Amino acid sequence: MNSDLLIYTKPDGHIQIDVRLEDETVWLNQDQMATLFGRAKSTINEHIKTF
Repeated sequence: MNSDLLIYTKPDGHIQIDVRLEDETVWLNQDQMATLFGRAKSTINEHIKTF
């Protein structure tokens, strides 16, 4: 299996996200998704509710 991992950082260079990988799936909690996308946790919750 070949895979790539891209890590995005804020302009100040500070970001840390612990990621769980399971069967080719990346698992993040809501706080981690908010950090990754630079959005509020409430925004992530709204998107999750649409599924």
